[in-house]
Amino acid sequence: MAKTQHQYSILLILLSALAVRVVHVNWGLPELYEEAFPLAISWKFWNWGHAGLDMNPHFFNYPALTFLLNFLIQVGHFSVGSVAGVYSTLASFQQSYAADPTISVILARLLSVAFDAGSVYVVYKIGREIGSDAVALLAATLCALCPLLMKQSQFINVDSALTFFSTLSLLFLSRILTDPKRRWYLLAGMSIGLAASSKYNGALLLVIMAAAHIVGVRSAQKSSHVLPFRFLIEGAALSGAVFLLCNPYIVLSFNEFYRDFSFEEMHMAAGHLGVDPTMQTWEYYLLHALPNGVGWAIATAAVATMIWTLYRRDVRLFVVALFPAMYLLIISTWSMRAERYLLPILPPMILLASVGTAAFVTAIAGKLAGGKPQPSIQDAPRGKLMFVVLGSLLLVQPLWSVAAYHRSFGLPDTRVLAKNWIMQHTPKGAVIAAIPFGLEFPDSSRRVFPIPFLAVNAERIAPFYDTRWYEDCDIVVGTSFDYDRYRSDPARYAQFLSYYDSLKTRWKLQAQFEPNDNQPGPPIWLYRPPRVPADVPLPEDLMNRLESAPESTRVSVFLQNLTYTAIEKGRLAKASQLLREILSVEVNNLNARTTLVGILVSRGQFEEALDLTRSYLRINPASASMHWLEGDILLKAGHIREAISPLERAVSLDVRMGIAYDDLLSVFVQLRDRDRALSVLTRHYAILPPESEKAQKVLTDINTLRQMKP
Repeated sequence: MAKTQHQYSILLILLSALAVRVVHVNWGLPELYEEAFPLAISWKFWNWGHAGLDMNPHFFNYPALTFLLNFLIQVGHFSVGSVAGVYSTLASFQQSYAADPTISVILARLLSVAFDAGSVYVVYKIGREIGSDAVALLAATLCALCPLLMKQSQFINVDSALTFFSTLSLLFLSRILTDPKRRWYLLAGMSIGLAASSKYNGALLLVIMAAAHIVGVRSAQKSSHVLPFRFLIEGAALSGAVFLLCNPYIVLSFNEFYRDFSFEEMHMAAGHLGVDPTMQTWEYYLLHALPNGVGWAIATAAVATMIWTLYRRDVRLFVVALFPAMYLLIISTWSMRAERYLLPILPPMILLASVGTAAFVTAIAGKLAGGKPQPSIQDAPRGKLMFVVLGSLLLVQPLWSVAAYHRSFGLPDTRVLAKNWIMQHTPKGAVIAAIPFGLEFPDSSRRVFPIPFLAVNAERIAPFYDTRWYEDCDIVVGTSFDYDRYRSDPARYAQFLSYYDSLKTRWKLQAQFEPNDNQPGPPIWLYRPPRVPADVPLPEDLMNRLESAPESTRVSVFLQNLTYTAIEKGRLAKASQLLREILSVEVNNLNARTTLVGILVSRGQFEEALDLTRSYLRINPASASMHWLEGDILLKAGHIREAISPLERAVSLDVRMGIAYDDLLSVFVQLRDRDRALSVLTRHYAILPPESEKAQKVLTDINTLRQMKP
């Protein structure tokens, strides 16, 4: 009966954990504000627009396991949809995602939920093996209601997978100490390989495997058993094999891997924009992130039990205590810090707190009984009551945090509120300048002008933080997402703060969205430019700032976005200035040159337009499009006969350039040269699909010309 009740209890805990997490999945809300790399990268595996799949992630900041799992979910989604008649082709599947990605987003979030629920069950298993049924149920309950685990399970991330496979590794590693058989080494190695394939940090578990082997060898010697060293080698080798199986492109595309992995190393060493420089990393984790993530009572009990276990060298708890101790020590050496980095050690910390609580209850019960040995907690009514009371106290802060988190789901994210306001108060085609913090308009009714943003070495983008760059935009978005980070170090980020000061004092605040208690999202402020600027070039001192920007690609993209905005707003003088700046560095930028030529022609500056085309042709004489552009300019400038040669050259280089045939036809019509006009039409008709509307029009023109007298 007791066993049946126990099984019902863990089943109820698991179902409750799943229910709470599924309720919080954000059904019908596809906004991806936090990390969603697994979904974004896996979607690219389909290699849209090209033949076959491309399983190279071309992104190695994280390993590929969660990418692959999300891709398999998408394959299943497409297969079920195909059978049900929802998706007739892959193209319709792609179009459905572009129109509304909600289903794909929900499925990806449910994967994180599944991993988190799996961690709860594995914690229960470990609790039974290193403690008792009571310890297992308390640990599973605490894990199910852990605020930080619950919050992170709502995101499409790599951390929930890392946490599950790390906890699974600890289950098998703890068995090495009590039942040192080869299969536990192999299962531990496989789990470690999967943990490292979720996030590189998982490889740290290999150190725990080695430590478990050493402790296991000493224990085996005392009992006259032999624990072969090859077990450890086989387990470690299997972990490496699993990792490479999940991440073959680390070898096949090593240069890309080295680039991204090196960036992550630098990221960890340099820190992140907004990291408080006055607080030590260990202080952040032990005094802030860990108590907030699990509750002060659990954090205190866990740390106390960890220290006691390592001091007493308790073999039963050795693995469970060593992993969080080592992991905390390592991440405390990084300048970069984030509360989600704690996720892998939360299950073992909760286990330690549960074991420590049981040990404390047993000790107190013994004292009350005059030092007599006490039975297990579940067999002693007094001990059971004390354990329930203490366990309930451990749950107070987590339950309060979970309740507050639940209330937050009734409130819209401030980014949703800002987006709705923009949709209601700006015209279609409006340009919205914002850093990349989740404000998107999937229907393309408004264009987001991306203000450069760097979380690492932010000083490199300081030249872009001047309000004069954005005066052609309809709205500039300010947010505490970056502003609060700059304020944390005013001396270092003085130029960024000056930009915000200019927005607050010179620009007009149109709307602001401050989150209420438990409401998700940062404070957001929407500004309009103080006046409609005249069509004049940007000041030289502003343009000169770009010389200090270290990355020419970022400067080029920024200038192109400025150019698009200036053209949309009719600021052609400014657009011309920006295009000339681009061409001063990127001589072969055909798009920029063509755009500038178009602006000059529209303003009647034919000579300068011709100089631009001919200077390009001196470098790239085989450019059919530039030969056509030269001919088109000559034609518009009234130099009809001079236009013939470049237009003929264009069609000789690209026989399918229909626009060049149209210009040639216009030339010969104006020259009243019937035969040459007929020749152009005949050549043009030959390259067109006979059933096309254009082909029918050309054929009509051919017949009309043939009927005309020479």
